[in-house]
Amino acid sequence: PTAKGVLEVGSTDKVVSASGIVPEAVLTAMQNGSEIPLPKRMSENLITTSCSIKLRELVEGSTGGCYGIEWALSEAGRLEYKGHYNPQWRVEGVQKKGLKGLYTTESASHSFMPGEGLVGKAFSDQKMLLVLDLQVLSEAAVQDAMFGGDHVEFKRADLAEAFGIHSAIFVPTAKGVLEVGSTDKVVSASGIVPEAVLTAMQNGSEIPLPKRMSENLITTSCSIKLRELVEGSTGGCYGIEWALSEAGRLEYKGHYNPQWRVEGVQKKGLKGLYTTESASHSFMPGEGLVGKVFSDQKMLFVQDLQVMSEEAVQDAMF
Repeated sequence: PTAKGVLEVGSTDKVVSASGIVPEAVLTAMQNGSEIPLPKRMSENLITTSCSIKLRELVEGSTGGCYGIEWALSEAGRLEYKGHYNPQWRVEGVQKKGLKGLYTTESASHSFMPGEGLVGKAFSDQKMLLVLDLQVLSEAAVQDAMFGGDHVEFKRADLAEAFGIHSAIFVPTAKGVLEVGSTDKVVSASGIVPEAVLTAMQNGSEIPLPKRMSENLITTSCSIKLRELVEGSTGGCYGIEWALSEAGRLEYKGHYNPQWRVEGVQKKGLKGLYTTESASHSFMPGEGLVGKVFSDQKMLFVQDLQVMSEEAVQDAMF
């Protein structure tokens, strides 16, 4: 709460304490009115370069792909890591969660013989392979997911779990395999890569890229204080500023969405954002979570906005 309204910051993760979204140092800085400390950024060159144009186009043309890895057949006859691509929204999202490294960079030490693992199987069969969940892999699941083929083993299940990777496709080429994965669980390959992109790849034509949302619509219209609060958070994916109007209602004043969130929402094909869709709401002091925070002038932490009860609010209230 502030003297004139409420600042709301939320996350796509379920955390157990307020510090899981906003670090204690940031909360202290806000209370003291001092400068909000921003987290250190990862090296951009380390995590978003070292990839072929084809791989980058495949990831950028996807609807839910959060990474891409290119595996190439070496002179020794093994499929070895050649390069990777992580969209900037994924890079910043991983950083916000405090993870060290990325699924792509951690996969670089692996290699496969043709026929070995999912990468090797896709290459030897020269058939695209879709895996619904890399974290939970059973013989039946792989057989069901394979576009023809036998049981294969995924050797990076622990990595997938650590970095929240679920579905992935493995697209064979004459000289290797292109791997694109998502943090979502999809039911078909088109849930990661649209049919138009797959067709373009097969035909060797230009890969169509998705239309981008208006940056001004979704990342501006916010106070410096709100932007600093979201950027200084560890897991915050949005911020909304509510201000007390002359009519005595707490009304939407502005919002901030980090670029990684903007691009992540776009990749999932969602229309609009939580922030922009919330703009039509308003609250009387004491009404709803926003109104309650303002009237009590106490910070409120809610573990899951999708599952709310009166008891949960009372337990969460400071």
